[in-house]
Amino acid sequence: MSKLEMLYQTLQSMRDLGLEIDNDLLMQTSKLEEKLIKEEVLPRSLPTLHPSLQRVANLQNDALLVVIASVKNKSEKNEP
Repeated sequence: MSKLEMLYQTLQSMRDLGLEIDNDLLMQTSKLEEKLIKEEVLPRSLPTLHPSLQRVANLQNDALLVVIASVKNKSEKNEP
């Protein structure tokens, strides 16, 4: 299990147990999530994704990747 998955699972477990998650914890979680994505997820994903993305658009910044990830996440939530 990756650290990012552990983070998500921990938050979900806290919610399932009825624990209140305050703004300070949410801010810390958000910062850790961003750090893990930058340091662990993107370095592994970009070499594979970059050639495909270049065919779609000239990848000049990370915004395109963020949009694609967001669309993918929304479509997974809509799956039965």
